[in-house]
Amino acid sequence: MPPIPPDPTSRAADPERRLRDDARALAHPPVEEDLALGDVKGRAVRATGALMGRQLVVRALNFVGLVVLAKILDPATFGLFAVVRFVVYFLQRFSDFGLSATLLRKAEAVTEAELRTVFTIQQIVVAVSFALLFFGTGWVVDVYPKLGPEHVWLIRALAFSLVL
Repeated sequence: MPPIPPDPTSRAADPERRLRDDARALAHPPVEEDLALGDVKGRAVRATGALMGRQLVVRALNFVGLVVLAKILDPATFGLFAVVRFVVYFLQRFSDFGLSATLLRKAEAVTEAELRTVFTIQQIVVAVSFALLFFGTGWVVDVYPKLGPEHVWLIRALAFSLVL
């Protein structure tokens, strides 16, 4: 039996049409609207489990790192580190004030302009927090009398973790 020739109007017969269709598919990926409720529940449970597992690992590593630092450093230096880390952590939490979560909760698709706006605002907040800590180190040293002028550059070095 001889092979059936391709239909001249099909995708296989027209390479340009195939490229256009492929480019269109990449630009506008299909939306999965018809998910079964069981599929959605399964995906949600797996994603929640993965996120919780990640958080557990991160917290455990952070705890182990703090225990190692407590063993290595003398109590005065570890106390200094804890104070400085608290200030940096506070500013980190302040700089992530929920704009990303707002985008995730949107019912409609997130636009490129919205992503750029949220990213820009968050970068501005991080830059301001960094500048406050970097240039306000003297104030932090004044508030905590156990910190001396020799600790100014330690605080400034830890301020760079805001940018990272």
